Amino acid sequence: MYGVYDQLVKDYKADPKRVYISGFSMGGMFSYHAMGKIADKIAAFAPCSGYLMQGAGTAMRPVPIFHVHGTDDKVVGYDGLENNLKSYRQQFNCPSQAEVYVKHLKLQGRQHSPSKADVSDIWNFVKMFSLDGVSAPIEVPTNRDTVFNGSFSDSLKLAGWTLSNHSGEGSLKFTDGKAEISVTKVGSNAYDVQMIQNGMHYENGRISINAGLATGSVFIDNVVLTKIDKVEPPSSIAGKVLLQAGEKTFSVYNMKGVFVCKLKATYMGEVQARLNAMNLDKGLYVVKTGDFSRIFPVK
Repeated sequence: MYGVYDQLVKDYKADPKRVYISGFSMGGMFSYHAMGKIADKIAAFAPCSGYLMQGAGTAMRPVPIFHVHGTDDKVVGYDGLENNLKSYRQQFNCPSQAEVYVKHLKLQGRQHSPSKADVSDIWNFVKMFSLDGVSAPIEVPTNRDTVFNGSFSDSLKLAGWTLSNHSGEGSLKFTDGKAEISVTKVGSNAYDVQMIQNGMHYENGRISINAGLATGSVFIDNVVLTKIDKVEPPSSIAGKVLLQAGEKTFSVYNMKGVFVCKLKATYMGEVQARLNAMNLDKGLYVVKTGDFSRIFPVK
């Protein structure tokens, strides 16, 4: 087992003090088995719908446990769970209703099946722990006008960033001080695999980095959002600035990169006026042609 741990830390550059084990069904049983074998290397355990059928084992040390189980589980019966957890609470000298170190998510009526919702519940528990003890949770400030953790520092790693998979497939990890988006399946749109940060107070306030039109890895670092003062052109030429020589056709996209329509214009003011006249949803739109690309608001 130590070999798997060492390989994980080496290949994925995981923080050796913040490695967690979770598994479903037999994977849950393995989680409990690992408590007796490599708990000196694992910060917290999160078994789901699985426990040691022959009875609770002996953990190497008191460890944080978050157990998820459905009450209608007919494969690994729910009835045997309480005595299992009770044994660990007693080993760790926990009170009978331990909420910090041993926690149970009891799902009424659920059978032997995992859920995507379990992942966030599990992560919100295990991320509090390291081999040094209880770690202070990383709080991402909201209502910001700046990027949080745009440099992907070693202390924060991917804090504040998430990966969203739509019709594409990919993963997000911290590699050599950078965020690495690895696209394994291409979708039909650039945003089908995208890295996102929420919490901006602007309209449609989030940062999205799209990577979904080719397989392979994309490395992201030093993401910065800079505020500049608004510059107004002289009133005599406002709205009359030439975009291109003569009338051109422009493509319009929403902020997810989805094509919306085409329009023709010669002046800056024409683009804005024609967008306003199109009865589009409120928000920001990207207008492109050739090397020209600019964001326009529709209110």
